[in-house]
Order: sequence, then C-alpha cells, then structure tokens
Amino acid sequence: MANVTKKSTSKKSPRIAQTPQAQENEMIALAMEAAREKIENGTASSQIIVHFLQLGTEKARLEREKLEAETTLAAAKAEAMKSIQTSEQIAQDALAAFRMYQGTNFVPESEARRFVLSDD
Repeated sequence: MANVTKKSTSKKSPRIAQTPQAQENEMIALAMEAAREKIENGTASSQIIVHFLQLGTEKARLEREKLEAETTLAAAKAEAMKSIQTSEQIAQDALAAFRMYQGTNFVPESEARRFVLSDD
C-alpha cells in the first residue's frame, strides 16, 4: 500500500466582513495564501515570483522605512499644530481675564461672560 498523505481540507466557516476595510484585508489574506500555495507547489507564475522578490530587496525595505518616517513626521506635525492652537487659546483667555481684572473696558461682553463666576 502506498503511503498517501492528504492535506487538511477543513476550512473555517466564512465570516462576513463588516466593513470595506475588513473585506479588503480578508481578500488580501486570501490572495497571499493562494500565492504561498502556488510558490510552495511550484506552479507560481513569473509575475508572482518577481513581485515577492521585489518586496525582499533593500530598495523596498528603505521605501517602507521612508513611508513610516513620513507618517510619523506628519502625525508629529499635526500634534504640534494642535498644541500651538491650544496654547494660543489659553494665552488669549488669560489676557482677556487680566484685562477684566484691571477694570478696563477692553474686554468684549461676550468674552467677559466666560470669566465671571456664577453665584449658583
């Protein structure tokens, strides 16, 4: 008798992705698994092989690192802008409060109401 081994054909029950992003991720995972199987059994097309060879190059690694650095930089710039806006608002509020305490009439009524404590 020949010793025949079968691959496990049990598949997970398909879950329906709830969002377009989840659907995309699911499709990517399926495509990657199909590519893996084709490479492992030697039936992969030259396009599949070249694609994965290019992903493994130094140039591809450097491009990924550059994209990560640019993403980090953009996030830091956005955070810095929020911080500046918050600081400016705090400074404006403090100046308006100081003007009100000086007794000058330079504070518009709409701003002055923000600094008056209620007796409730």
